[in-house]
Amino acid sequence: MKIVLYDSNLYEAGGEERLMLEHARFLQNQGHDVSVLTYFFHPDALFGKYSDIPITALSNHRQPVHLCVREKLKLIFTLRSVLRKLRPDLVIGQLIADCSILYLVTLFSRTRYITHIHGTIMWFPNEMTKYSFLHRRVMRTLRKRVAGHRQFYPEHRRAPTIMAALKREFTAWIRYIGVRKAAAVFTLSQLMADEIRSLYNKKAVVLQGAYETAIFHHRVRHSIKADLKLSGKRIILNINRLDPRKRIELLIQAFALVHDTIEDTYLVIGGTGAKAQHYQDMVRDMGLSRVLFIGFVPEEKLLDYYATSDLFVHPNWADYAIAVYEALAMGTKVLCSTEMEFEEGLVASTQLFVAEPCPEDFSTAIIHALEQPNDNPVPRELLEQYTWDHYFTEIGNYF
Repeated sequence: MKIVLYDSNLYEAGGEERLMLEHARFLQNQGHDVSVLTYFFHPDALFGKYSDIPITALSNHRQPVHLCVREKLKLIFTLRSVLRKLRPDLVIGQLIADCSILYLVTLFSRTRYITHIHGTIMWFPNEMTKYSFLHRRVMRTLRKRVAGHRQFYPEHRRAPTIMAALKREFTAWIRYIGVRKAAAVFTLSQLMADEIRSLYNKKAVVLQGAYETAIFHHRVRHSIKADLKLSGKRIILNINRLDPRKRIELLIQAFALVHDTIEDTYLVIGGTGAKAQHYQDMVRDMGLSRVLFIGFVPEEKLLDYYATSDLFVHPNWADYAIAVYEALAMGTKVLCSTEMEFEEGLVASTQLFVAEPCPEDFSTAIIHALEQPNDNPVPRELLEQYTWDHYFTEIGNYF
């Protein structure tokens, strides 16, 4: 088949980007003719390892910018023109916003599109469709179910002008139609499947993937303790894009509550982002001497750092996260927010711990997780269900 993967934003390294690029590589290896199209493109999104994937940038923008109506129309006509030349058998979108674009682009054509919807629209503060008349009542109900929704998403937000309100309503309806017209929708958790059904009256297929099969044969070559000269110490590790949704501030506050209790333990925070300096200033002002920021962690060290830390912490506002499963596959204990969704086999292991997303509960859970022996890890046969091969093969069954 000739397959196009489309993502409006491919400008930074994250879970959504990794999933799409892994999908492109998998399809290539299966013998399909694969192209990736994007509007906002920056090479940083390639993790330094996906140069073999053919990527076409439809603009010169290296990061998202606000597009006026004329520029949005230009994007639609440009994408439609490119698809006419490529004549793909299938287009795969990555976001709810992509669905409205793909619906308009494929209108009156025979081109089918399917889409991933990886996360809730609550994540995006400038996403105004959640306040539309179409979605308002449903969103209020959904907000009550998840702590992060209540923490980050104001229940009410008025449109500043009548034109802004009309734009919000139009966007909500075109996205509703776009999701409804998708040949299939894939998501990563039952929570998101319920949200998609509630908002768009569309059934979504829940499938999960997180890593290559080769992870089970990975040989550790780098030790985070050796690299940081912390041999004999315990390391609590967090690697994230440093933005508010990742709850780094909560993690620092939780560690502050146990800082004097666990003197042989360091909190190591990896990653980059707009809030990095804020978090560093926060640590300095709180006088936390055993919190280290290590910046970007290169791909060749990522799994090794998971494997050689004592506890991987993930307080993020999320229902699913690739990093959590990577750490579990490397045999490391993991502490997550209760908002994460896990199957029973994972919860029954001695590797996985959960806590309410507040400093007090997370600090208690940190001490508990560090003290508990990891004598009943997640079985490999269960972890194999989260490989990319398994995930993308299941998606292929719906083509």
